[in-house]
Amino acid sequence: MQRFSLKICSDCRLYLSHEEFHRDNRNKVDGRQAKCKECKHIYQMNRKELKSVYDAKYREKNKEHLKVISGEYRKTDKYKRMHYLSNKKYRENNPEKYSAHKKVNIAKISGKLIPSLCKCGSDKVHAHHHDYSKPLDVEWLCSPCHKFLHRTVNV
Repeated sequence: MQRFSLKICSDCRLYLSHEEFHRDNRNKVDGRQAKCKECKHIYQMNRKELKSVYDAKYREKNKEHLKVISGEYRKTDKYKRMHYLSNKKYRENNPEKYSAHKKVNIAKISGKLIPSLCKCGSDKVHAHHHDYSKPLDVEWLCSPCHKFLHRTVNV
């Protein structure tokens, strides 16, 4: 049985029955929230409106940053040019690696090379070359195992 028959709302200052307040187990006195259901609803609606105004201001202020994180930046000519030059530099500096990777991709597409499971059992695998002079002699490893292998081999 409840100790109090009426409770005062912290917002509207009206005396209301306990059923007009949402439950709140953190309140040890009566187990109800301080604001009545009506005031809580009004508060939530105002909060949503304020958040949408804040979000609009944030988007306007941070357009460039949001382009980068949303992927729109990748569609720009500046990014495409930078990405192209980066890949070109990699191909020039690592012709044997590039050739081996290309041959593996062609063999996968044609069906001559079929990926198997990683030694840990994962089916999302990468081709790992122990020797780039043998481009189709690869070990299939998932990303974590592949990274672990490179960390232990290069140490």
